[in-house]
Amino acid sequence: MLETVIWPWFTVWLDQLPRPVAIAVARDLDYLARYGRAATLPYARHRIQASAHFPDMSETRTEIDHDERRWVLRCLTVFARDDQALIVCLGGDKASWSDQHPGLDWYETWIPVADEITTRIKKEKGWR
Repeated sequence: MLETVIWPWFTVWLDQLPRPVAIAVARDLDYLARYGRAATLPYARHRIQASAHFPDMSETRTEIDHDERRWVLRCLTVFARDDQALIVCLGGDKASWSDQHPGLDWYETWIPVADEITTRIKKEKGWR
C-alpha cells in the first residue's frame, strides 16, 4: 500500500457527498493506493497528458447511481517519491459540472489546480 497524502480540501469535498457515494470514491482510491500504476480501467486511468506532472498524474473513476441520480466522479491523484506515495489532490462530479458549466471541460479546469496542489505538497514534503 502506498503512503497516501490527502489535500485537506479533498476531505471537505468527500465529507459533503452522500455516504454511499463517498464510500464508493474511497473504495476506488484504496484500489489505486493498493495497486499503484498496475490499477486498471474502469476504476483508474493513468498518465494524464495535460498535467504538468505527466506521466505521474492519474485519476480514479467512480460511477454510482444513488437517490435517483447518476454520479460520475473523478479524483485526480499523483504518484510521488518514486511511486512510494500517492497524492490525492481533488475530486469532482463531472455530471453535475457539465450541467452547471456548459461548454467548460472538467479536465481543462481542474488539472491545473491539481498540478498546483501537487507542486505545493511536493515542496512542503521536500519531494522532487
